[in-house]
Amino acid sequence: MKVKEFIKQYNERYPNKEFSNERLGRFPLGDRQRRATEEMIITHEEKLGFRFPPSFKEFLLEFSNGIILLGWEPIGGVGPNAPFAEICKVERIIPNIPSNVLILDTNEFVESNRLISLTMYDSRDISNDHWVFICEENAIDYRLGYVAQSALKIVEVVENFEKWLEIFWEGNKDKEDKMTVSTFQILVPDHWDRQRLVAPWE
Repeated sequence: MKVKEFIKQYNERYPNKEFSNERLGRFPLGDRQRRATEEMIITHEEKLGFRFPPSFKEFLLEFSNGIILLGWEPIGGVGPNAPFAEICKVERIIPNIPSNVLILDTNEFVESNRLISLTMYDSRDISNDHWVFICEENAIDYRLGYVAQSALKIVEVVENFEKWLEIFWEGNKDKEDKMTVSTFQILVPDHWDRQRLVAPWE
């Protein structure tokens, strides 16, 4: 799903809900923030040492500089005044992450200093399991990986940010607010399968 199409569908689903200053209750209005600027993004990219993929830049510039999307997925923003938290390197959220992290799907290792956190914590706010950009050298777009805090591994992978956004939006756009589920839960619907993936002994 292109970011532009997501924004169009979001605005149709939640018309007349722009920014969150008034905090008027229902989550789309309550979570959407002022948009980032090009300057803010460039400054933050220089701080991290990596460029964001074009689709995520578009999300920050045209939709919101961070958001708890549909009240569930806590996407970070850029700049010191990012509303929820600044997008950061993974070790800031999981300090004991190893220098090389296993990606279970492909049985490959990636350097942890190439993992940039997209979401700021588990969507249920009970752990630091979260989604990261896997920033590969010379790549324009990046895969997204779900890092398990206890297992210290990437236990699920999505091809890019637009695919991640599509999975979450298509899985939740027609649900009542209280039924929103995380991207990880959509990808791995069985509770015990999810527990097995994130467990430290696996």
